[in-house]
Amino acid sequence: VGKKKHALDPHREQNLGIMLSRFGKKPPSDIVTAIMDFDCDKLGASAAATLIQYIPGKEEVTKVNEYLTEMEKEFQKEEGDIPDIRAVIDKKLSRVEQYVYEMGKLQESQQILGAMNLYLSGQETSQNCEKNAEIIGKAIREVEGSARLKFLFRMVLKLINSVNSKTLDEEQDKVKGITMSTMENLSQVSTNSGDSLERYLVHKINQHVPE
Repeated sequence: VGKKKHALDPHREQNLGIMLSRFGKKPPSDIVTAIMDFDCDKLGASAAATLIQYIPGKEEVTKVNEYLTEMEKEFQKEEGDIPDIRAVIDKKLSRVEQYVYEMGKLQESQQILGAMNLYLSGQETSQNCEKNAEIIGKAIREVEGSARLKFLFRMVLKLINSVNSKTLDEEQDKVKGITMSTMENLSQVSTNSGDSLERYLVHKINQHVPE
């Protein structure tokens, strides 16, 4: 039995074969049809980004088409009838050669795959944004509904005004809000018993706003 001829460079054919293995047993004709139909669901999320790196060159398409013509003649000798081109492709061409042949029929393959990749990337970004928005929204709702946090802020505000009571005689001069720098300064405050402010606040929160 003679050694099978190859239309493509063996190294190139090996690389294309590894790429096609990502699509399982899906026929190359189905892959190209999905590209033509812009059917991202059939191809999968990362397919466009993969395929765009393995678009056959014009020379490769020409070699496969020439090889297919030879195989048609060979098939006709074997079968004795005018061959059906699909039967020749399925029987005589390797999976990689079939891929090159089918991709050769697709016009503007790089532009289509580029558009698919952009579309899929946009979908992924949108999904990530929605997911992050849900996380942020949940955190906001938890903060808004936290009785302990509200109690903590009231206590801290009260402490600030208490510490500054000697200079703040008028009600209108009292502090109305809290800044991070103020919180940092309060970390140096301790109670008469020597407890830290953090320990004092934890005790008060557990006492007045138990879980």
